[in-house]
Amino acid sequence: LRTRLVSQWNLGTWYHFLHLSFQEYFAARHLATVPEGEVAELIRRHRFNPYWREIWRFYSGLCGLSGGGGRSRFMTLARSHVEPRDLYDQTLFHLAPLCAEFGLRDTRRSLGFDLRTALLQRLEPWQNRTPAHIRHTVDVDPQFFLQHARSTLAPELDRYRVSASEPPPLTLDSRDAGLAVRILECIYHPEALRFHGELIEAEIRCPWLRHFDPEMGPTTPSGRNQALGALIETCVRSAPGDLQRERGINYLACVRTAQAATSILEIARAAKTIVAAGHSRAKAKSRALEFQVHCIWALCELGASEAVRLARELWPDPGFREGHIGEVATFLSVLRSPDVAALAEEWLNELAPSASATTLEPLLELLKPWAEREVPHGVVRLLDPPHPVPEIRASAWEVRVLLGRFQGREPLRDHVRALAARTALTESELVEVAAIVGFIGRCRLPFSRELEALRQHPDCADFPFVSDALWCASTRVHAAFASSAAHKSWLIYTALPAFEQALRRPDLEVPQISHWLAAFRFFDEVVLANLSRIVESAWECIDDDARSILLRFFVDSPRMAPARAIQAALRSNHTELRTTALALQVDRDLGWLMAQREGDAVVGGVLFGRSARDGTLYFADGYYSPADLDFKRYAHCGIPDRSRIAGM
Repeated sequence: LRTRLVSQWNLGTWYHFLHLSFQEYFAARHLATVPEGEVAELIRRHRFNPYWREIWRFYSGLCGLSGGGGRSRFMTLARSHVEPRDLYDQTLFHLAPLCAEFGLRDTRRSLGFDLRTALLQRLEPWQNRTPAHIRHTVDVDPQFFLQHARSTLAPELDRYRVSASEPPPLTLDSRDAGLAVRILECIYHPEALRFHGELIEAEIRCPWLRHFDPEMGPTTPSGRNQALGALIETCVRSAPGDLQRERGINYLACVRTAQAATSILEIARAAKTIVAAGHSRAKAKSRALEFQVHCIWALCELGASEAVRLARELWPDPGFREGHIGEVATFLSVLRSPDVAALAEEWLNELAPSASATTLEPLLELLKPWAEREVPHGVVRLLDPPHPVPEIRASAWEVRVLLGRFQGREPLRDHVRALAARTALTESELVEVAAIVGFIGRCRLPFSRELEALRQHPDCADFPFVSDALWCASTRVHAAFASSAAHKSWLIYTALPAFEQALRRPDLEVPQISHWLAAFRFFDEVVLANLSRIVESAWECIDDDARSILLRFFVDSPRMAPARAIQAALRSNHTELRTTALALQVDRDLGWLMAQREGDAVVGGVLFGRSARDGTLYFADGYYSPADLDFKRYAHCGIPDRSRIAGM
């Protein structure tokens, strides 16, 4: 308690570590003193349990420090990860960090096979090329994998040095080159850093060297990234052309350091004098502006405030204002900064309402997250007089409602009533209605009467995309008050039958079905049971794409999924539909299987387990819940047979 590593909870009756790693380390130290037979039983039950993963890593490291007895203990743990094998050999990627902690590099004598070579073979499929898989692989023997990367990439680098101006015949597959580069990114060694820098310099300078495509790998600042950033900055400043400089900026945007943002800003400011070489004056100015806009994108990727500063500096340029405002506004949307909102407000006040829709729409999107700001007068000018583009009018109404902390709700209500009261609605007004009611549904504004009036309008009823938008918005609004019996009754006896009629329409498209299902999400079992019945009744009226979307809706609630629809989908030739149905079927059977036993088992070719801590299911490669299923993993799996797996 004095060191503050342990804290009290529940008036001193409970104690806990401030970080779980301390608890996992002490648990591993305790296991190192437990008799080996008892540890073997714990290994059998919890070897792939994600809650025990760090414990086994600490245990392996302690075994490596314990001499001969520790080696015997570690080999018991290591051999348990060799069998059983699942369809994707994920167990070997669990074994790799254990061998790295113990210090076992060559496993040919102890395990009967070379783990390093086996891991390289398992990394060839794309589903195994995640950063975690590559990092665990490299940690086993960094020197071995550095040599592998050099032997793979060095011949290509030599070919570049011999013929940098024209492309020689390709001799290396791009997938092999990409894997070698990603292995190189995970090795923190001066030799690896130097070789990686040479590769990036070749990629920046050579116009035909496209199949390396090396990336920085780690997304957090590190000493390795800073050193690479310095090398890249030197290459960019000395690059012979604007295309090479743009490639260099792309690499610099991956470094994730503060110095990288400063360097990009300085390079962008100097672009007018650098890019002018080899072009006419007008062409040079246009290319310089395009390069500076590209630098804004790179700064946004870094999350740097320098992007706003550079955008302000480019604002006086007429070429920037005429052709790049919408593009830059889209880039700036990732920053979520008050400076971005202030910049969007200034631009909108000056440009509205004469600017094009492609310019105004991104600016309005930038303002929507900032509810505490005042409504800019540029937004008011988009509504009075109304802007000719209906989507712009709808976005302006959204900004007016959101920025006033919903103080603009009543003006919007009056506007919706005015639309519903009109005898006839033009096509532009119908598009505006669809956009506005979508916003009403997303925010669940209490406009149920206004939405009902619009649904009764003959023009809205004649256009399916407007009618569906109105029904979805009404469903979301009523769902916000689903605890009320009247609203619950409306959902069951009005909204669900309307959805069933929509499913039977021949012109219903998949995006419209997605909007309907989004409105029905997070309901109780009564609504889901009715929805399951509707899916089965309308199954023959819809195509395979729509069926797949409908079945995916039940992934979070597989018990409520329509059973007959699943069986029909399993016989389909549509790949996505069949794998979705297979995932639901396997999920159901896994729930039955894991209720019978604890531990791990191979089901349908994939290794599964059940956590003794909270009962959640997990995969050997780190999935924790059936809700996180990757459907593509079931493409080659069979349906588990309960009679066959009951005795496992």
